[in-house]
Amino acid sequence: APGDVTAQGISPCDIQVRWSAVPGASQYVIYRSLSADGPFIAAGTALGTSFRDTGLNPGTAYYYRVAAVAGGATGPLSPIVSAETLPIAPPVPTDLRARALSCRSIAISWSPVPGAERYVVTRSLSPTGPFTQIASSVDVSYPDTNLMANTTYYYQAAVVNGVTGTPAGPVSAVTLSTCEPPCPPPPCRPCCPPPCSCPDCGCRQPSDCSGTPIGWCGG
Repeated sequence: APGDVTAQGISPCDIQVRWSAVPGASQYVIYRSLSADGPFIAAGTALGTSFRDTGLNPGTAYYYRVAAVAGGATGPLSPIVSAETLPIAPPVPTDLRARALSCRSIAISWSPVPGAERYVVTRSLSPTGPFTQIASSVDVSYPDTNLMANTTYYYQAAVVNGVTGTPAGPVSAVTLSTCEPPCPPPPCRPCCPPPCSCPDCGCRQPSDCSGTPIGWCGG
């Protein structure tokens, strides 16, 4: 029987089976089963010492045995080996965005992917990586904190469904250069002292009012 038989999943639909040559063999018969207990059915033949089994189901375990054919007779079967086809890769997240919130934090968000088990977020100081995982979440956003001021960070996000898919990105954002409170989103509006006629939103930054700081007011 052929020795050194191995099987390896190489795609969602393909498994590669390999073995050592048997002296005098004219060809080999590869048998396949969905169970280690059989039954084993001929999946194909090969003249050499490898066979690519195609058209299989994704994420499925298959079992194999190989026999050599010499002088018109089929020899004994090899020991059983198994391999699993790769799962189908999840889709890539869309609308990946990164936005600086302060000198120490950046918000990352993306659109939800139907059926996603979770998402992983990775970060780097370079657009070419290396990227390090910073989060694993079921949410479609993540606040990255404890960052350095005035620094560009690059982010990727990927779906995990048993296997990690191809990441979206990278996208980048630059943390604010000064550690003042961030300005509030609309409908807050700037107002120049003195005085503000509306409640102060708690943010102050340089304005066009002759260099005088302004407050961001609600309303």
